[in-house]
Amino acid sequence: MPSQDFGENAIGFAALCRDLGLQVLVPSDRPVLYLLPEPRPFLPPEGALLLFRPEGSLFRYRAAAGFLLPEPDPEVRAFAEAEGLGLALYPPWLRAEELERALALRLFALGPGMALAGFLDLLLRLPERPLLEVLQQATGLALARVAPWGEVLGFAGGVPPEHPREPGEGKGYLALEAGEGVLVAYGEEGRLRRARGVLEVAARLLRVRGLERSLERMQEESL
Repeated sequence: MPSQDFGENAIGFAALCRDLGLQVLVPSDRPVLYLLPEPRPFLPPEGALLLFRPEGSLFRYRAAAGFLLPEPDPEVRAFAEAEGLGLALYPPWLRAEELERALALRLFALGPGMALAGFLDLLLRLPERPLLEVLQQATGLALARVAPWGEVLGFAGGVPPEHPREPGEGKGYLALEAGEGVLVAYGEEGRLRRARGVLEVAARLLRVRGLERSLERMQEESL
């Protein structure tokens, strides 16, 4: 897969925050692989930029890139310094939606914010539902997983009410075979073209998972 289709290097936490004019309290060069606006228990936090203050123990997030909070938090700061994560502040008057959009656009502009190797490693470990969310954040494209009979099995981003049921492409969309159904991406043609390589990898992964589920069902029925 050509590197220009997806991006050569992830941007470090401190560089990303400084590019956006945010106050960095604890600098870190950890790469930001994706945004995590709210807690998601089944989503691995490796490389995540956390836009919330976790409740309870912070230890689960020790592999994240860093925290971006609206106000100082001594416990989070001590944890970040001890574990090597970053910590930065954004203005409390800035809406969370605006912050997330600015970060996502900056990451995508940098191609689109994930190192390819780290991204593929993350894809392999993700359950199917958060996989779509990570893909959406990485590519800036709205995504839908559509069954052969037209049912939407999962989506991320603003998708239309009707979807293609077979592989193909048209104005503003790309549909790839993904096992039982298709993976459909929506967006500008330029973004679809740049993201095609990683979308094909994700679709192949979904096909493999579908085959594995079919094999498991066959084995259970034969018992």
